[in-house]
Amino acid sequence: MDNGLLVNKKPWYKRRLVVAVLILAVLFITFGSLFLYQAVQVYDEIKAGTFMGQAESAPYDMKALVDPMSPNVGAATAPVVIVEFGDFNCSQGRKAMPAVKQMLAKYGDKVNFYWRNFPVIADSSAAFAKAGVCANQQGKFWLYHDLVLSGAVSVFPELTKVLPTLGIDMVKYDKCMLNKLTAAQIKKDYYAATGAGVSGTPTFFINGYKLQGALPFEAWEQIVKKLTATYEKKSGN
Repeated sequence: MDNGLLVNKKPWYKRRLVVAVLILAVLFITFGSLFLYQAVQVYDEIKAGTFMGQAESAPYDMKALVDPMSPNVGAATAPVVIVEFGDFNCSQGRKAMPAVKQMLAKYGDKVNFYWRNFPVIADSSAAFAKAGVCANQQGKFWLYHDLVLSGAVSVFPELTKVLPTLGIDMVKYDKCMLNKLTAAQIKKDYYAATGAGVSGTPTFFINGYKLQGALPFEAWEQIVKKLTATYEKKSGN
């Protein structure tokens, strides 16, 4: 019987369609904003030169890049391992050094940092690299590293006048510079660099990721925090 009231009921499939659309809209708003945030974060990392993708899928094997004979500083069991291939004649290497030193001063317990030679910029690059090997034999590498990359020595012949101020025994130094094993160490570094696709300096390998150029301290801080968090997550700490 018609009681005079018109009841307009939507078919069941139309009601379910509305509900489904609403659910999809909520999901899009929730996860879309998350995706947008991640996209902006990735863009910022790419722009800063610190993008490393998924920390679980690093493209380089650090075991093939770390040489126990190379000078290193930091904690031996640190979760973040960094290998720099550098040239003592590199202006970008000089520019990169202050931020690297600041990062090591703050995160030295979380980082193990290695220096390896890629002497390609000038004719004297190989000689500066050999001098670094000889300074390392006397436990003076990082003093030598900071001295040369500070720009205090511009041409190689001046170096012999400055090295004694670092406490370097010049008799041992001279013998080391003539030793074929010293040149062999430089070649070993060079071939490790070319094998990993290094084309310029400074190039950094960080837990299997390759980054190039002078990075600001803020970028180093972001990298160390990200990789430390990944390590702690994997180790369950």
